Amino acid sequence: ADESERGMKVIENRALKDEEKMELQEIQLKEAKHIAEEADR
Repeated sequence: ADESERGMKVIENRALKDEEKMELQEIQLKEAKHIAEEADR
């Protein structure tokens, strides 16, 4: 039972990390667009 619980935690942690990566990428995209718009002015 301990092994499967540990496996679930690993999977959950990976999913959380993936979500954080997605959020970071979105933030970086928004910042990049903002910088590009500022450069156009």
